[in-house]
Amino acid sequence: MRRLVVAIAISGIALVTPALANGSFLGSAVYSTLDGCEKWKSVDGDKVSDRFKRPEVLTERGFEGRDGVCTFITAIELEAGKRWMAGMDCSAGPSGDLEITVFEKLLNGSIKVADISVDREMVLVRCDVEKGK
Repeated sequence: MRRLVVAIAISGIALVTPALANGSFLGSAVYSTLDGCEKWKSVDGDKVSDRFKRPEVLTERGFEGRDGVCTFITAIELEAGKRWMAGMDCSAGPSGDLEITVFEKLLNGSIKVADISVDREMVLVRCDVEKGK
């Protein structure tokens, strides 16, 4: 039932706002917690094949980490250049789950993430993935 309500909500908003194919509103940046960014830099992020050694990060592909993956299905802009709502397909086990998440770009460059499916918020900082910067 939750999936039906979420699908109707996304469809209704999509009628008035053009959808984005993925998390392109994030650009090529990598976001995580401060601790996650440190871990990301120390293990060379994308080069780690063992997902259990990777910290959870947010990219234009979605959330990726040791506990699973959430991939963007669609995203819509709620406030020009500042707020977006996205439908994400999440898999932490054998079956996927649909999550609706609101992303807000903060003045300091961080991203506030509000998962409205489970009523949870967090702020992620932009990781500097290029060493030496």
